[in-house]
Formats: sequence, C-alpha cells, structure tokens
Amino acid sequence: MNAFTSKSNKGLARVLTTPITVLIPNTTQQIKSNAIWDTGASASVITTKIVQSLGLIATGMSMVNTANGTVNQPTYIVDIQLPNNVTVKDVTVTGVAALSGNCDVLIGMDIINTGDLSITNYNNVTCMSFRTPSLHEIDYVKNPNWKHGQQANTKQNTNPYANVSRNASCPCESGKKFKHCHGK
Repeated sequence: MNAFTSKSNKGLARVLTTPITVLIPNTTQQIKSNAIWDTGASASVITTKIVQSLGLIATGMSMVNTANGTVNQPTYIVDIQLPNNVTVKDVTVTGVAALSGNCDVLIGMDIINTGDLSITNYNNVTCMSFRTPSLHEIDYVKNPNWKHGQQANTKQNTNPYANVSRNASCPCESGKKFKHCHGK
C-alpha cells in the first residue's frame, strides 16, 4: 500500500493541491510542479510548460470538453509521483496551454480511481488523504462514528436496540420508554 496525507495550514481549503513530480517513464528525466485535484475531470492534464521542459513527444490526440467547447488536444504518457513517493505509472495525460491556480498538472479521476480519496474538514482544517490500491470501503453512512485506526465497514450490529438505555425513549418512536416497549 502507498499513501499520503496533505493538510491545509490556513483553515478550510477551497482548492485541493499537492506537490508532485512528472517523470518520463523509464528515465530519470523529471520536473517538480504543483497539481490541482479535480474529481470533475475524467482524465489528468499537464501544461505546455511541462511538455516543453521534459521534451515530451505526443502519443495521440484527445477530444477535450471545455467551457468554450470541444477541442482536440495532444496526449502524452508520463509517470506521476504524488507526495510520499506514491507513483502512478504510464498515465496518458492531455496537454493544455495553462491551468489555473499556479498549477501545471491536474489530477483527474483516471488517477483518483486507482485508490481511495478522503477529504475531511475537522476543526476547520482540510485534510486530504489518498492511498493506492484500495483496501476496503469507507462508508460514513454505515459507520457514521468511524475513527482513525478503526477497521471500516466491519460486521455491523444487527440489533438496532443493542445500545439503548432501558429508561430512554424507544427508538421506534412509540413514545414509550424502551423498557416498556422493545426492551421487554
């Protein structure tokens, strides 16, 4: 398993970014940059600056939907090294002129889908954590009180009344105390 965690140092983050390294596969040629994480993008993107710095040669073309319509853009194959040396190999990325937010790489769902992405905003601090490969499902509906270090989605308690105090109102909303309703 490979994983990393990134926390905002100035409260809630409006944009999720991390430092990354783009590498030409099977070489030592690389460039460090910042990446924006975008769950609305189906594929990852690099800017012309990255393409020119690494001397990349296009391997194909891709139709890209933008706010201004559909355009045909060149594609390249690269390795992307995320924080903590989490590396995704042989990623087909689309080249674009520029990205917003002082980033030259956009991490899309092609990379995000290789593992698990979790974003929390506890105590007004945004914490993003990513691991690959996926180890198990994390479901905050099934496990609303899940805590770090717990095994997620372990066997669920099948008795909905197991932790109800005898003198509490019955969860079935009968208006009776539990001990006089389902707690008999």
